[in-house]
Amino acid sequence: MSRIFLLRHAHSQANAKNILAGRKPGIALSDKGQQQISLLANRFEGAKFDKIISSPIQRCLETLAFLEAQPTIIEDFQEVDYGTWTGKRMSSLARNKAWQEIHKHPASVRFPQGETLPEVQTRSLLGLSKINPKSKNVLIATHADVVKVLILHALGNHL
Repeated sequence: MSRIFLLRHAHSQANAKNILAGRKPGIALSDKGQQQISLLANRFEGAKFDKIISSPIQRCLETLAFLEAQPTIIEDFQEVDYGTWTGKRMSSLARNKAWQEIHKHPASVRFPQGETLPEVQTRSLLGLSKINPKSKNVLIATHADVVKVLILHALGNHL
């Protein structure tokens, strides 16, 4: 059986600007994110991973750069498709009734022209099924919502 380590990417330029990056290309890590990678490198010193997996999104790949290993890309671990909300400021989204509804009932609302969180959970679990069970320690660099849906599933909790 594998031991899975879920790693949310470091602070990004979109985080610094308070923007919902989603799958928008070209979002690099911020200066704060680069500092976080240095701390992460110290924290992971001596850690051994049989498999390193990443979302295909730039900020996840940059987060793993300290490992000096080529991660396996598994699309199933990419960011939520936030649809038309991708690239929008969080402050404007917070005033949107649909945003408030998603936070009240996350399992039953679709992001406009995007995904639902149950769909994210299903594809993330499919991603886990692609991991060789003989891999003892597996590191997955992904995104906060993906981490959340996987942990909720592992705990047997509803979204």
